[in-house]
Amino acid sequence: MPEPDRRYFEAEQAFLDSEGVDGPDHHVDLARLGGRVRIRDVGEGPPVLFVPGVMTTGAVFAGLVGRLHGYRRLLLDRPGTGLSPLLSSPPTDLAVHERVGDHLVVDVLDGLGIDAAHVVSTSLGGWYAFRGAAAHPERVLTLSGLAFQGGARIENAPLIMRLSMPGWMTPTRLRANRRMVRAMLKMAGMRSAIDTGRVSDEMFDWMVALLRHTDTFGNDSQYSPGPIDLRGPIEAVRHSPELLGKVTPPVRLIWGSDDLFGGESSAREFASLLPDADLQMVPGAGHAPWLDEPELVADAVRDHLRR
Repeated sequence: MPEPDRRYFEAEQAFLDSEGVDGPDHHVDLARLGGRVRIRDVGEGPPVLFVPGVMTTGAVFAGLVGRLHGYRRLLLDRPGTGLSPLLSSPPTDLAVHERVGDHLVVDVLDGLGIDAAHVVSTSLGGWYAFRGAAAHPERVLTLSGLAFQGGARIENAPLIMRLSMPGWMTPTRLRANRRMVRAMLKMAGMRSAIDTGRVSDEMFDWMVALLRHTDTFGNDSQYSPGPIDLRGPIEAVRHSPELLGKVTPPVRLIWGSDDLFGGESSAREFASLLPDADLQMVPGAGHAPWLDEPELVADAVRDHLRR
């Protein structure tokens, strides 16, 4: 493993160890999309695939993963993030992004030799999870959406998300430190989790390493389906009622009432468009409810997986 990757891997391992999460990592090929992704493979039992949001990897769920014993927990590094390389043909327009969304989950399951799995998603990861469940509903046993889901109606977003710059001006890696990461997380709707001490030193160090020693920042800045710009939400990125109507697996939405990107109104609207969904609001929680209320969210996810 090259030295920059090794430094990231060690920071990630220290964070996972602090949450009692351990398991091998390996890469799987993506037959439809071309390329490969890296997976952390934790435990044994019914498979649960964790699909993370922007500027993070599956490790962001570590606190929740450590509480879900009895399952094979699969922590995904999305293409171009963490230790996953970019796709062979990186997405450059919405049509290609939609194709990636339709096939990413099922490509991962095929690469692992899994017929069907539970899926847990957050933020941008929800954009991929719900598109995948609509395109291949027979491959998704249940879907647990934690926090605002990509494709829902955006009510607000920080200014930094509305700004874009040419690819040649976007740094691939940031010289990040804890102070910078703390500010970025607060800006992204995790102020409550930070102010209450729910974000550990190990988690901060992992996120610093993610930005410093992998290409996650540059790749996600250039190759993710941005839902908003200076003029406001981009409606074409929002999931249509027709698409959500095809998501037939059981869905549980676990949504913070203080989520920066959209609170209860957005959550109820999103849930109403799904054929089989229940909504659990988490009072006072922000954009990472499994950090704000770890036991409550773990119990809710565990209950849904048992369906």
